[in-house]
Amino acid sequence: MSVYVHIPFCDYRCRYCNFVFETGWSPALLQKTLDAIVAEASRELERCTREGIEPRFHTLYLGGGTPGIIPPNQIVPFFSRLNDALGVSGSWQEVGFEVNPENVTPELLAELAEAGVNRLSVGLQSFSTERLQLLGRWCTRETNLRALELLSRHWRGSWSADLMTGLPGEAGGQGQTWRELKSDLETLLAFEPPHVSLYSLIVEPETALHSLISSKKLTAASAPMQDQLWLSAKSHLEHHGFEWYEISNFARPGNRSLHNPVYWRMDHWMGLGPGAEGNLVARDAKGEYRPLRTRNDRLFPWLTGGESARTEELLTAPEYLLEHFLTGWRTSDGLSATRLAQVFQNLPAHLELCLTDDQRLALNRHLEALPDFEAAELRPNWLVALQDLS
Repeated sequence: MSVYVHIPFCDYRCRYCNFVFETGWSPALLQKTLDAIVAEASRELERCTREGIEPRFHTLYLGGGTPGIIPPNQIVPFFSRLNDALGVSGSWQEVGFEVNPENVTPELLAELAEAGVNRLSVGLQSFSTERLQLLGRWCTRETNLRALELLSRHWRGSWSADLMTGLPGEAGGQGQTWRELKSDLETLLAFEPPHVSLYSLIVEPETALHSLISSKKLTAASAPMQDQLWLSAKSHLEHHGFEWYEISNFARPGNRSLHNPVYWRMDHWMGLGPGAEGNLVARDAKGEYRPLRTRNDRLFPWLTGGESARTEELLTAPEYLLEHFLTGWRTSDGLSATRLAQVFQNLPAHLELCLTDDQRLALNRHLEALPDFEAAELRPNWLVALQDLS
């Protein structure tokens, strides 16, 4: 089992973000939230015991929000209490931690290393100050470069950098060009990152970016341009020795994430904190083990409601099978027939478990057209060819 911890605070709201988080937090509210996460970890471990499950924890990931807002002097105590609550006495196989460039300091890096963090994810998005400002980011080109220089000097663990493609432009102006994106890639590659997450910008409803584009105050890149930018960046990274292994993820050999494939394989993970989702196991009314999907509410209901603020749902076999296909198709490896055989019975003997690039795009377009299907997290938005799946 893996563990995902959601830290629901940011210093500001990026224009494109629709995640669950709060701004304007206080030190007292942060401490209360960290205490509640530790308490929730204890309750979840007790639940496992009641269900007759002894979890073997192997990866931990802190996302958000912005975990990097935790003051350095609170990081080691928090990790120590969390490990105690989960009954983890040794080392995790991988501990990931998200930071924004403006959060990176030598003090923070030292405390993270002492706490056992061995993999950082740095949200750069772009090296263009102009594009960053249009996204509502507080960092600049200089901020991003300084963060990478600090990593080079002070960080001995692994790390990954986030870049975005298809960035918008001023009204009447031009969005991101391949020349700009290639410059971003070359700037990043000069720091020899072990891993790169390459995201095609999605303009989510009910975000500031969506409002600005709808009101013609910003210009969005066309879908063909977004796809071509992403594909060109993919080719550039592969040319420089990176392996593409999931829709948005590229790694140098031996540097793939250990935590994220837990989601794509539909393995089990515990979700802690407001906004977190978990994929656990529980017994149904017949006493049989079933997959249990847990979701936590937003911050304040979660803080005051305890276990009652968590939504829980036992998944049916068809629902769980569908999720295996949707997550497995995100990856270059496709679905594991062995894994499906372990989880499900009476499946067809011959299954097409991998999709071509063209089929991935066609499936995505089909899913987007369904009236009640929320495809936001599944939408690749990165391929230029469109074929009929029929």
